[in-house]
Parts: sequence; C-alpha cells; structure tokens
Amino acid sequence: MMKNNAFNNSVDSGLRILCILNEFYPTGFDLQTLIYLDYIAIHSEDFGSELLSLHPNVPYRTGEIFVRRTSIKQGLDLYHAKGLIQISYQSDGLIYLASENSNHFIETLQEEYTVELLKRTNWLSKYLSGIDKNTLKNIIESQTEKINHEFKIGLLR
Repeated sequence: MMKNNAFNNSVDSGLRILCILNEFYPTGFDLQTLIYLDYIAIHSEDFGSELLSLHPNVPYRTGEIFVRRTSIKQGLDLYHAKGLIQISYQSDGLIYLASENSNHFIETLQEEYTVELLKRTNWLSKYLSGIDKNTLKNIIESQTEKINHEFKIGLLR
C-alpha cells in the first residue's frame, strides 16, 4: 500500500515555508517558529481569519505541530539546495530567510493550492505584525487547547 502524504511531504511543506518566508522577507525565523507559522497558515480559520483553512479541520489537528518537524526541515533543506532559501548562522541557532530568487519563483506558480496559500501568508503577515516569539507560542498553545477541548466536548455528546 502506498503511503499518501499529500501536502505533508518535504516538497509541499518546503513550498509553504518558502511562501511564508517570502511574505515576511527580509525577516527570518528559526525552525520552531516556522512550524508555528505553517500551522497557522494552513489552519487560518482557527485563528480568526475569514479565509477558510487550507487543510481539513480534523480532530486533534494540533498534533501536526509535532509531526511536521521532519518534513518541514527536509523541505527547508531542499529549497535551500535550490537557492530559494538562505540560512543565517546566529549565536542562538539557524535562521531561515527567503532568498532574492524566491519571489521570482513563487510568481511562476499558478496552481490553486499555491494561490490560496499566498492569500493566507499575506493574511498571516498582517495577523502577526509586531508579535514576538513568546507571544506566538502563547497564541499557538491557547488555540490548540481550545481545539482539543472542543473535540472532547463533541465526543461526550
């Protein structure tokens, strides 16, 4: 049986991250922050966006934050190897940034998924404008607790 990882393989995860980094350019982020940003971008509806979520609102979707780390890291490495993502070595770890070529590459993409993703990354940059890493972590933790609680209530009905 073939394992189906649609939208969660390294190519797709890397593309989502590339779009996020491109939207926030020239700001860069560490891996954990990118995992949070990816989660918010694909589940935008959970965070008050008028845009529907890109991925289904399945129960316990907050677990995605933990299981996508490997595919996102592999995606970062892939797009870095292609010259679309830069890595900055900082005293507190690696920071990933969009390269000068990323915008040109993204502009060539016309698939519906990518077009919808770009709408969400644009919303994301406005939603998180001026928010620091600790506040972002608190937003994620608050929302994930709410989603898990709502699912548990639904099971009791």
